[in-house]
Amino acid sequence: MRYRPLLLGKGQRWYHVPSRRPQVTVEVRPPLDPVTEDLPLPRAARLLTRRLESLYAVWEQER
Repeated sequence: MRYRPLLLGKGQRWYHVPSRRPQVTVEVRPPLDPVTEDLPLPRAARLLTRRLESLYAVWEQER
């Protein structure tokens, strides 16, 4: 999701609203394949985190 102008940024007061109407862009990506390996939960969580980080990096480069 992207907001133009930025809404509720870090340190921004919720009651400070922008002077113009915000534009919200929602981009839907394909679902992730579930981790089907029988891994301990902490290791599976780290694997999922690495996969998400790499996907977000690729998507960020596409913009």
